[in-house]
Amino acid sequence: MVSRHNSLTLIAVGFLAAAAVPAAGAEACRTVTSGKVVDEIRALEEAGGQSNVIGMTLEDGKRMFAASFMSFGPDGAVKTRDDILKTYVDGKMAPWASSFAIKELQIKVYCDTATVIGLSDVAAKNAAPDAPPVHFRWLNVWAKPEGFWQIVATQFTRLK
Repeated sequence: MVSRHNSLTLIAVGFLAAAAVPAAGAEACRTVTSGKVVDEIRALEEAGGQSNVIGMTLEDGKRMFAASFMSFGPDGAVKTRDDILKTYVDGKMAPWASSFAIKELQIKVYCDTATVIGLSDVAAKNAAPDAPPVHFRWLNVWAKPEGFWQIVATQFTRLK
């Protein structure tokens, strides 16, 4: 005879075992640091970096920045997607850099989320011709809130 206590234990173990098994059709997620999906994120990062030099259309900006996008600047300023898109003039983001070179990229993809740690050397358009580049270390978070990769958060720090 199974006691009430043992029955509850068996039910609890059954629930835990069921929770540990992925739902039918669900793929197991693992951390990915190379391959096609990482190359997709790398291409988006490169395009984002170059948009600082060549600009970006409002349509491309709306596609790149998720509706929930948040940016955290070196001075602690917080900006949303709307704040960023308001700076576009005549449907285009004005380029602010004469060069934007990504020196390091560490990309990790976790299912439908990716983190990117990068280092960039940047020359501002208004910088003196002999001015050294400005170095930025940054963290970007990408996700698929609308079924395609969009940046959902960024934090960047100017290095001295």
